[in-house]
Parts: sequence; C-alpha cells; structure tokens
Amino acid sequence: MTSVFMRRATVRNLNWFAATTRGLSQIFFQANVWTGLAVLAGFAIANWRMALLAVIGLLCSTLSGVLLRRRLGELGDGLHGYCGALVGAAQFSALGFTWPAAAFAVAGGLACGPVTVALAWLFYHPSSRKYSLPVTTAPFCIVAGVLFAVHAPLHGPHTDLGEVPENILANVGQAILNNISEVVLVDSSIAGAVILVGLFIAHWKVGAAALLGSGMEALMDLATGSDVQAVAHGLLGYSGVLTAIALAVVFVRGTWQPWIAAVVGVVVSSVLAWLMGLTALPVYTWPFILATWLMLVVLHHLPGFSYHT
Repeated sequence: MTSVFMRRATVRNLNWFAATTRGLSQIFFQANVWTGLAVLAGFAIANWRMALLAVIGLLCSTLSGVLLRRRLGELGDGLHGYCGALVGAAQFSALGFTWPAAAFAVAGGLACGPVTVALAWLFYHPSSRKYSLPVTTAPFCIVAGVLFAVHAPLHGPHTDLGEVPENILANVGQAILNNISEVVLVDSSIAGAVILVGLFIAHWKVGAAALLGSGMEALMDLATGSDVQAVAHGLLGYSGVLTAIALAVVFVRGTWQPWIAAVVGVVVSSVLAWLMGLTALPVYTWPFILATWLMLVVLHHLPGFSYHT
C-alpha cells in the first residue's frame, strides 16, 4: 500500500485548507494550521487585500506543485505554498491592490513551483548533495526579483514611514515586533505580536528563536547607528528572525549548539543585510538565505556540530 506521503497529489485528493494554512506557517518553517491562521491574521491586520493576494499566490504555487506531480505529503504540509504567499504579498507591497498585482501574483505563484523543483534538484546534485542545503525562501526571492524588474515602471512614489517613538526602549520594542511582521512584508507591531503568538503555539523554541533573532537585530542595528525609522519599522531585522529559527530550531542538532549557531548566523545575516542595502536591488530575504546556507556549509566541517534538512 502506497504511503500518503509518497503518493502523488491531485487537485481532488489534496486537503486545500491544510495546504493553505500550513503553507502560511511554512514561511516560518512550521507545518501548523494555527500558526498559519496567525500569519493570515497578520496579513489581514495590515490589509485584507494583501492577505487575499498572499493566498492567491499560495494557491497558485501549490497548484503548480500538483501539476508537477509532487508528493501529497509535502504539498499538504505547505512546502509548495509559502514562497507563492510571499510573492503575492510582494506584489501588493509594490503595486497595491490592482489588476496587475493580481496577475503578477498568479504568474509568480505558478512560477514558484518549477523554481522550487529546480533548486531542490540542484542541491541534490552529487557536487552539492553532501551539504543537503534547504531551498528555504530562495524561490520567492528569485521569482519576486524578476517580477520587480518587470513591473518597476508601475511602482508608485516612496511613502514616508511615519514617526517612531523617541524613547529608546520603545524603539527596541517596536523593532522586535516589526521585525517579525516584516518577514511577511507587513509593517505592524500588532501583526508582529499576533504572528509571534502563532510561533509560540507551534513550539516555545520557535517563538524564543524569533525573539532572539529579532532582539539581536534591533540592538545591533541601533548600536551601529542605523536609521532609526528603518530599524523601528523592521526593515533591517526581519532576516535575523528567520535565520534564528532556521538554525536554532529547524536544521542544527544538539542542545546548546543550535543556539550558538543561531547567534552567529544572525550576526552574519545582519552584515549581509547591510551590504545588500547598499545596492538598488530588492533585498527580500536573501540575507537570511545566504547566512543560513553559509552557516550550514561551515557547520558541516566543524566537529561537534551536525544538522539535518
């Protein structure tokens, strides 16, 4: 009898509700319906139209996985949906709730499937298989980057971020929550708090890692004299959130080792974010991706450390 995890998915036998909610939670490496609903609430708090485009991107990305005959288990766990959700959110951020944004969300979501499969094949190639690097959000960054270049002439004027608290502690507190919400391109402390609750629902370590990465980023950015507005609105620290969760909870084995790896990884991610911020290109989650890949390659050669994907 074929296992449900080995069976190829079809449109009819896939649980689309589970795939959608878990797909949203997979942005933070979780396959948890409640965490996914918290992420969806975070989108909706920012703008229900943004939530709609994120879901459209997710459904199209999942559909492309079905068409590519991916396994039912990985589709049901949302592993082919989360990049499409981020692509949909990115279209709203760039174009607002417009017909071009919806069209690009559909096209980008569908493109995430083959890009994900191609990257997975590349990392399974004999030359790189020993590192077992995860795809993470690289398909989102690739697809969203291409779409950004295509519809750049349609972008509206830059909007002011608004005022930030004068109190340094209030700045840190706002930055910690906004770092979490900006993972999904949302600028809202309330949304960040809701998503953080969802992360703790998944597991206390996930929530703790998110706070570790976000707190480190906020303090480092303020200490190095970064723009206070950008720090408070989470524009510089969101990659640290994902890096900390990836290394402390998901990929690195051990008791204390994952947390040490997370601390170092967040520092690397912060440096990469600063360097990429000097360019005119959209940064998205590239600092997190590159920092995580680099850390996993280095840990592969260090005694006392092991990881899994």
